[in-house]
Amino acid sequence: MGSLMPLRVLAELTNIGTLLAFVIVCAAVLIMRRRGPEAERPFRCPLVPLVPVLGIVFCLVWRFSLPAGKLAALDTLVATRLCGLLRLRQVSQRVGPDARPGNPGRLSLRVIAIE
Repeated sequence: MGSLMPLRVLAELTNIGTLLAFVIVCAAVLIMRRRGPEAERPFRCPLVPLVPVLGIVFCLVWRFSLPAGKLAALDTLVATRLCGLLRLRQVSQRVGPDARPGNPGRLSLRVIAIE
């Protein structure tokens, strides 16, 4: 990627993506604590929910302080990927133990060998 665009642009996109990843991780900590409070965890997050909430707030503040053009590009990429993941989830829910040939809900994958 470094040869396709200026290093500064690549660094800004990387920063925005990293901040978005931290927001997702902080939100996941909150969700997991809510859904499974008694679940065994190999490590502890101190001061839940204060630390994850502060993490989300600070990462979003830093994210929106970066250039707006880069934010629009990343938001478009994230929205496209999210639509793809939701579609994949919808298709995969139709595939189950009762899937059989000829069933329109059956998912088939083909492997293409490139030589």
